[in-house]
Amino acid sequence: MQAVMQNKVTTNSTVSTFTRVLNVALWILQALLAALFFWHGRFMAFPPANMVAMINTNIGEGPRVCIGVAEMLAAAGLLLPGLTRILPFLTTLAAAGLMIVMSSATVFHLLRGETASAISTMEDVLAVHDNVPPGVAPSDNETGWRMSLGKLARLVEAAQKPGEPYDTS
Repeated sequence: MQAVMQNKVTTNSTVSTFTRVLNVALWILQALLAALFFWHGRFMAFPPANMVAMINTNIGEGPRVCIGVAEMLAAAGLLLPGLTRILPFLTTLAAAGLMIVMSSATVFHLLRGETASAISTMEDVLAVHDNVPPGVAPSDNETGWRMSLGKLARLVEAAQKPGEPYDTS
């Protein structure tokens, strides 16, 4: 009986250590992503004076400021709810918002024929199915995610063939 108890204690401490290491790694990743998006958001919202005209010519002033503010708010949303332990589900919403921003950037670059930029933005998209509302089965959540990606792919492919209608069904 004592051998069984010792084995169980060793297993629990190993799991606990692994969980702590994983938790630290995820916090570091969150902090790095938040820093990156905050930096880029600040750059978009308040670009250097010598670049304002060029950026506004490419995407316009309104979208530039909107993207910048959205990225800075999402960067705060990646960290603050978890650090303050106030409404921690907002971290998931902030990550989902950044996923929408990155997906939109990918479509934007593809529509402009900037394949290299589109590929680099799409590499940054990571889907995490966390805090799914009660009553939504994981399989339904996965199905919805795959359907949305399929529609996005068809939309992008249709945009690459001018004049042809696209089907989102």
